[in-house]
Amino acid sequence: MFSGIMAGLLGIGGGVINGPLLLGLGVEPSVVAATASTMIVLTSGTSLVSYAFFGYWIVNDGCVFFVLGFCSTFAGQLFSDRLFSGGKTYSISFIMGFIVILSVLGMTIEGIMEISKGAKVGSFCS
Repeated sequence: MFSGIMAGLLGIGGGVINGPLLLGLGVEPSVVAATASTMIVLTSGTSLVSYAFFGYWIVNDGCVFFVLGFCSTFAGQLFSDRLFSGGKTYSISFIMGFIVILSVLGMTIEGIMEISKGAKVGSFCS
């Protein structure tokens, strides 16, 4: 319930919260990856509709990021198919953990840079 509320309010939950949670509950890694991807598509689609409705959607940037995301997803799927062809499904846990750690580091660096520019704490979030 908590992860659903966070996904709705903040747009997180698909890969950051529910992925490790489902792995911890013993769900098969391929099912966890598919579930997280579906949740991300749904929250991203909701954001797209909101931005388009309020007139904030920049079509050129949206198209560029769509193509970039599509190509990256395709390349990632090819990579994961090769990596897990031998039945090494435990590697998904390490990859998900690595991505979460990279995200935390990136957000921390961005926050430090914003604070060093003189922004008030939390002002870059609103």
